[in-house]
Amino acid sequence: MAGRGTKASLSLGACPRPREGLAFEQYEGETIVVEPAEGVMHALTGVGPFLWERMDGSTSLEQLAQALCERYEVELPEARDDVLVFARKLIESGLLVLAARG
Repeated sequence: MAGRGTKASLSLGACPRPREGLAFEQYEGETIVVEPAEGVMHALTGVGPFLWERMDGSTSLEQLAQALCERYEVELPEARDDVLVFARKLIESGLLVLAARG
């Protein structure tokens, strides 16, 4: 699948969203993401569900980092790092794509 395993160039201005064709559901504090065509499931835990539900293609990673600071006791530099790592991992695994800029 295209995009898997590639290094994504990512900035805090990026606005990722789930790729088409995924199914996802909240279950006992986790978000379960299913790739039906591949028959693969991913469990997002910790702050993952909080971030995932806000990755809508119009919210920037910077905005997500700020939301993380407001929701959890974390400083902005750490939140930025955590958001970038999380987004990069999901982009590289093919779960997120970057929204096209208008």
